[in-house]
Amino acid sequence: MSKKVKKNHTGVQKYNRILQVLIQNARENDFKYDLKDFQQKASSLYGGFRDKSIKKITAKSVAEAKEVTLKPTQRKYKEKVTRINAIDVPNRWFDGEWTFYEIGEWVIDFSQAYPTIPVVIKSAKNELSFIGSIENYDGSIVQEFVEVLRDELKGDYQNTFIGVKAKPKGRRKRQFAFWGTTNAEFPSVIEPIKISDEIKELVDEREELIDTKRKLKKLAKKESKKAEKKLLPKIESVKPTLKKITKKESDKTNKDKIKLSELRIKEIEMLKDDLKAGIYTKEEYKAEREKIMNKYEKGGLIK
Repeated sequence: MSKKVKKNHTGVQKYNRILQVLIQNARENDFKYDLKDFQQKASSLYGGFRDKSIKKITAKSVAEAKEVTLKPTQRKYKEKVTRINAIDVPNRWFDGEWTFYEIGEWVIDFSQAYPTIPVVIKSAKNELSFIGSIENYDGSIVQEFVEVLRDELKGDYQNTFIGVKAKPKGRRKRQFAFWGTTNAEFPSVIEPIKISDEIKELVDEREELIDTKRKLKKLAKKESKKAEKKLLPKIESVKPTLKKITKKESDKTNKDKIKLSELRIKEIEMLKDDLKAGIYTKEEYKAEREKIMNKYEKGGLIK
């Protein structure tokens, strides 16, 4: 004979059993009931059956049961927490394009604003996924990944990243924020929906938080620049001055240039006569002519 296995029923199963019995009792007595009222009744009676077997939940026991309020330490379920999903995030986080050296700082800001939303960055060959808030870029997994992208993309600033609100394959997996290069494989995009006032209030709080952080960063940079400026030694700046040349000086310079030019031409003509007379060879003539040219061009007077 096979051994009977004792089955442990969950609290939800016991609650559903109490609700079912309440409805059956009402129907037998032709009693008109409101489902919401019976759901509240089942919740209040659940405390009396919490530690009992589900077989003890009968029509008689439920009819005779009294309401039992559980103490907070007795509750086996967590308080309901409103969770922000990727679809609830403002579009400004995804509307735009980012180069490989910009995407790192951007996703870190996103992780600080929405630490419960998974983040995925993907290129054609590499991928990084994480969840949680990353406080600093230096030394983080994001910085390491950006260095991997630098090697992969080889400084190609044209291959930019595009962001989408994505949903994974399967029902139980969570929505995530995705940024990928144009040649990467993109996930399915979530259809836009209208978010509730409760979610909008939470999102506004997160946006205000990250905006404040950004302002503080800018202020810190501004203050550091001011401090750096104070530490730098003061150097007296002197504006360049141009000497004004009078018409008299200009005419004198031009006369000097003409005079020198005439002397150069005269010496070269005399050198040519010596070449014809056979005093100089062609090579010697060229060397002597070069000496004359250099002599009159010294100082940049003859151009």
